[in-house]
Amino acid sequence: MRVEISPYDVVSYSSEEWGSVRRWILDRDFHTCQICGSKKNLCVHHKIYDDEKEIWDYADEDLITLCKDCHNDIHLDFGPVYPHWDKEQYYESRYYKQRLTK
Repeated sequence: MRVEISPYDVVSYSSEEWGSVRRWILDRDFHTCQICGSKKNLCVHHKIYDDEKEIWDYADEDLITLCKDCHNDIHLDFGPVYPHWDKEQYYESRYYKQRLTK
């Protein structure tokens, strides 16, 4: 499953506001995926979504650095919205276990 991004989101994710928040979260997390420790292909994941907020208007604790593989796995396992991200629960997911055997 791929998470669909609307044209509005593309504009939002390329905004200065999001760029600033994204850099802050990447720096906070030492440019390291908070699940697997990778330093490649990083993105900032929203742990919760609120239709009333702009993508940059979330509290720091609602954002986390993930590599693209872990980010995709979370959305595959839990759908496009996973409000209660839990590292241990992710480690039990079939997607994480499949990645370990590759």
